[in-house]
Amino acid sequence: MDRTEKTLPHNNKNYIEELDGLRGIPVLPVIAYHSTITYFVLHPHHGANLSVLSNFVLKIVSLFWCSVDLFFVISGFLITKILLDNKETTNYFKAFYGRRVLRVFPLYYALLCIHFFLIAPLLIKGGIKEELTGYPHQFYYWFYVSNFLREPSVLSHFWSLAVEEQFYCIWPFCVYFLSRRQLMWTCFLIIAISIASRFYLCLSGDFSYAYTVVYARSDTIMMGSLVAILNIGWENKKLIKIALCSLITLLLLYSTYLFDFSRPMVAAFPVGERILHSTWRHLIVGVMFSAILIIVLKENKTVLHRVCTLSFFKVLGKYSYSIYACHVFIVFVVIKSPLGFNNLVTLGIPPLFAVVLQFAICSLLSLLVAIVTWYLIEIHFLRMKKIFAYKR
Repeated sequence: MDRTEKTLPHNNKNYIEELDGLRGIPVLPVIAYHSTITYFVLHPHHGANLSVLSNFVLKIVSLFWCSVDLFFVISGFLITKILLDNKETTNYFKAFYGRRVLRVFPLYYALLCIHFFLIAPLLIKGGIKEELTGYPHQFYYWFYVSNFLREPSVLSHFWSLAVEEQFYCIWPFCVYFLSRRQLMWTCFLIIAISIASRFYLCLSGDFSYAYTVVYARSDTIMMGSLVAILNIGWENKKLIKIALCSLITLLLLYSTYLFDFSRPMVAAFPVGERILHSTWRHLIVGVMFSAILIIVLKENKTVLHRVCTLSFFKVLGKYSYSIYACHVFIVFVVIKSPLGFNNLVTLGIPPLFAVVLQFAICSLLSLLVAIVTWYLIEIHFLRMKKIFAYKR
């Protein structure tokens, strides 16, 4: 599911074991992306000194931006499935929003309190730019609208949490008042609006907004929602064939475009090509991830299904919300610490190994912090979700 939804207990009909693992798969790529790309944004002059192999690895990691789209697809699927399954309950809205608040808000607002009342003032006193801490723009974070904030900070990754929260505010009403057929066409309409919005924003030169605002980024969430809507009436074999064909075709088409390593990174593309890429890339990866989701759900003999049932990825999936919420703070601290890339290279460690080591340290610390926050904060509120059990 999404980062913000720990799957319901195993005896609950909404629990899907494989999704714990599927949710865990994009966790490490997200950390890898931020622990490497963030460093070279802060130290751009170091990119010129990398070897061919290091540049190759950096190009691979630069493609991990799409990990968030997998989170969106899973989120759209699980939320829509839960809403459809409980549409006839007497406390539909109260139960859904009550359970979402208990799942999402405690950790989110605990992190904001710790950051803005403790960490940010210390960072500012230590010489860190106030804007980088997000301190002057607190309003956007407290009210889940940080995806409309342009200034980068250590909280910038919260934009995706804002997108999902805005989705939660509207989508339950769509599911409740629309038939399944109307809901399906609503998904297609929102997908079209998202594509058109990205094209308009990119054409205006606003690539940042095209990447973060909800009306330009809802298409991958709608892809997951479509899987939930269509999941009931289709035969398994038909679904699997469509999913496999879509996945293979799109992977081939997209890989020939993006995996040409003689090309620069996306941000350095010619403007026209960058507009085209930024407009369509989320739709393409959304279809691919939806195909993967269908395969994982419908066929238990595939490699994908087996990977999603591995304990390693299920553990990452369990703590994925906290890992995602905390990891950029940790990346920032590690980069500035003696364990950061710059200091490791100074000690004589080859750049490529330094990048890998920095990523490993960030990943381990993120997991440890996530486990701590799980037992200190999250689990206590999750136990309260029974107060908002759906009633028939």
